[in-house]
Amino acid sequence: MSKTAVELTLHERKAYFPARNLDSLQDAARWTEAWQVVQKIAVLLRDRYRTKQIIVFGSLTNKERFTRHSDIDLAISGLTFKQFYQAVDDIELIARDFKVDLVNLDRCRQAIAERINREGIVI
Repeated sequence: MSKTAVELTLHERKAYFPARNLDSLQDAARWTEAWQVVQKIAVLLRDRYRTKQIIVFGSLTNKERFTRHSDIDLAISGLTFKQFYQAVDDIELIARDFKVDLVNLDRCRQAIAERINREGIVI
């Protein structure tokens, strides 16, 4: 006898909707790729700009929240105003497949800096 959708187990539902599994695999691959890009950005920021601190925050800190539509959120400190915007340009060249939001911890609102420091991952 056939089952209704409500009667299907979780395993049976996943088999019935294989595209959902594909989405999860694509999200996981994109998350891994994003972390590889972050490592390249970190090398650039440390070597070229002598950045004091680099923090990853947002959805990239949690694989469950990260989707193929997510961006990369980074916070940095120790750069002049001019260096910050030069770094933004350089980062865009490295992270071609990702949108990168860069926050200057030295110039942002204190509440934002506190939240980033509390929830972010220092790299």
